[in-house]
Amino acid sequence: MTEGRLAKHSARVIVRPVAALLCSLLIACVPLYAQPAELSPGDWIEIQTGQVPGLAGRYQVDQDGFIDFPVVGSLAVKGTSLQALRQQLQDALARKGYQRPTDLDVDVSAAPALGAAVAAAVAEGPRPLQTGDVLAIAVAGEPTISGQYTVQPPGAIVLPMVGEVQAAGITVQELTGVLTRRLGRYVVEPVVRVTLVSAIPRLVHIVGQVGRPGSYPLEQTPTVLALLAAGGGVLPTGNLAEVVLFRDGKPQKLCPEGLLPGDILPQDVALQRGDSLVIPGWQDPVYVVGAVNAPGPKLARSAASLSEAIVVAGGVTAEADLNGTYILRKGQRFDVDLEALLERGEGSADVPLAPGNAVVVPTTVKQVYVVGQVPQPGIYSSEVANTLLDLWSLVGSALPDADLHNCTVLRGQETISVDIEALVNQGDMSQNIALQPGDKLIVSKILERVYILGQVVRPGAYPIKEGDTLMDILGKAGGPTVMADTGKMALMRRKSAEAGPGARPTRPSRTREQPQVRGRPASEQPAFGLDKLRRQRDRRGEPAPARPEEEQLGFEEQISLRILAAAEWQDVAMRPRPGDVIYIPARRERLTTTDYLRILLNIVPALLIR
Repeated sequence: MTEGRLAKHSARVIVRPVAALLCSLLIACVPLYAQPAELSPGDWIEIQTGQVPGLAGRYQVDQDGFIDFPVVGSLAVKGTSLQALRQQLQDALARKGYQRPTDLDVDVSAAPALGAAVAAAVAEGPRPLQTGDVLAIAVAGEPTISGQYTVQPPGAIVLPMVGEVQAAGITVQELTGVLTRRLGRYVVEPVVRVTLVSAIPRLVHIVGQVGRPGSYPLEQTPTVLALLAAGGGVLPTGNLAEVVLFRDGKPQKLCPEGLLPGDILPQDVALQRGDSLVIPGWQDPVYVVGAVNAPGPKLARSAASLSEAIVVAGGVTAEADLNGTYILRKGQRFDVDLEALLERGEGSADVPLAPGNAVVVPTTVKQVYVVGQVPQPGIYSSEVANTLLDLWSLVGSALPDADLHNCTVLRGQETISVDIEALVNQGDMSQNIALQPGDKLIVSKILERVYILGQVVRPGAYPIKEGDTLMDILGKAGGPTVMADTGKMALMRRKSAEAGPGARPTRPSRTREQPQVRGRPASEQPAFGLDKLRRQRDRRGEPAPARPEEEQLGFEEQISLRILAAAEWQDVAMRPRPGDVIYIPARRERLTTTDYLRILLNIVPALLIR
């Protein structure tokens, strides 16, 4: 029994270490079974080493089965295992003068997802490079040349030492050969690898009468019908029978001739990169404009008659003038009776239409218009404004410079003169004309003005209205200020055209009705401005300079405020004339006690109001 137990114990001592060793070997071998047996194009590996830092990183096997390493150069790894690759790297490092790294670790790595454009280019196979492609160029042992390069317009890349190389129009393999030959002048047996990193997308284009014209990826729209569907389909204004495919600048029609409208369908041709599909519109549609719900161009085949054109236009609106509808055909107008067609159903009123015709449905005008010198110009309903007085009650009033005596009503080609001043303020009902829809009332502006300068409350230009006197104009300016010298007012008036050309302006005769300056005879009246210059010129015997008729000033008259206030409105001399200038100078002497009292009387009421 003792020997049997000893034998069992010895077996256990031997089996347990062996089992543990087998488990360890099995666990260590699991990653090897998970790793790929051989590397193939597209696989990614990761190298980790601290002894050769320049070698660490992630690398991809290119299409030819090579990997370009920064330290050892390019190695063929297609069909090679990870252990064999590790041995190759150690041998290559030894040839470069490095000690064999003991911490060199080679493992598979997760590959990043390729871009759609690169994946499509790889699936497409060798293709010529284009402007905008991004290339990764690696030259063994030449880190200054290795890097990424973009094909620039007009299709070249520029490399150090090599210079400009034409890349557009050739494949990646052809570019590799060109770079190898060019680098052979400077590098002994150069090893060059060119990889397409980013390719411009493969696009096809659709333009014209479609819902969503634009550019679409070729992978999603490989045929004509797929591109039409992606573009939102053909619009009603599109002519599907004339669809054209442009490939390399050459047009190709896709619909055979002679098909019926219901059988028109373009051939479902396979598209290529850069193809353009053009869907033109109808050359000569029928136009429906005016008081319809959907104005615009309509297909000629859908609007072959007047009734069809109105139907495809959505019908007429409530404001449509059925009796005023007409057709424009080659520059000529043809009146039609749309009321008889739509309301009475008379088939004889349905006229045929041809491509290029235009159906015009005018709007019934139920409005009148007011423009000019009014606070609220605009459009008013003719149903409310039946007469001129009704319209003026809506307008309200006129601006200060409105000439209400000379207003105008435009009615088509007819012009009607009206006197709103007489109608509103004098009750002259003969001016209250009946208005019609479409009438336009024009309230003109008074262009004749008198200018008041100097010591007045509101100096400026003031319009002359019928019956105004100089005193009225002075009142519009707010009257003289406290500092005004009302006894030395000056009236400057241009010469009347009745005097004839060449006649010198003269003072008006001193009659009882004319304003005079007290205390001096006529020969000693003071002269101001141009009159003073004329007297000096006459004493020297100089001739008067020739001046245009409208530029010659007539006279400069000195008047007083008292004379203006005492004059009657029938006095011709007191009536303002266009271009008159009234100047009120300021006092030069010191203020008197009366002046100060007058100033206080003007200030005290304002203080009391506050």
